[in-house]
Amino acid sequence: MLEIAENFRKREIPCDVIVLDIHYMNDYRVFTWDPKRFPDPQKMLQALTAKGFRVVTIVNPGYPIFDQATQQDLFLHYQNGAPFHGVVWPGVAALPDFLNERTRRFWGACNAAWVAQGIAGIWNDTNRPFLRNAGNSPNRGLWGISAMPA
Repeated sequence: MLEIAENFRKREIPCDVIVLDIHYMNDYRVFTWDPKRFPDPQKMLQALTAKGFRVVTIVNPGYPIFDQATQQDLFLHYQNGAPFHGVVWPGVAALPDFLNERTRRFWGACNAAWVAQGIAGIWNDTNRPFLRNAGNSPNRGLWGISAMPA
């Protein structure tokens, strides 16, 4: 990232923001850094900021910090209380229940901690989870929680 940023400056290419897509994550887990690609994200963010760049990362609401959110019961459930799981592009995912105030506070705290590291913006991908197994067809894509039974 620093080499790319340096080349922008050296070639006098106007650039204020570097946007990181899913490959910065560790196994596509939000609010994590791939340790091989980004061994010292704090140092990288500080260096980019010093060069006048701001960094925006993608965050997919379908893939939150699973263990913590599970322990706090922050995911969607069917009416019978069973957990709702959807298939998204990397595999099966539990989806945050953003209608629950505790979920919103949890997600907000995750965002705040991310910003505290030096992230200037968050690209909330599609603004809602994407489900591949919604409805009757495993290949039919539906947005959001509309796939849940009534």
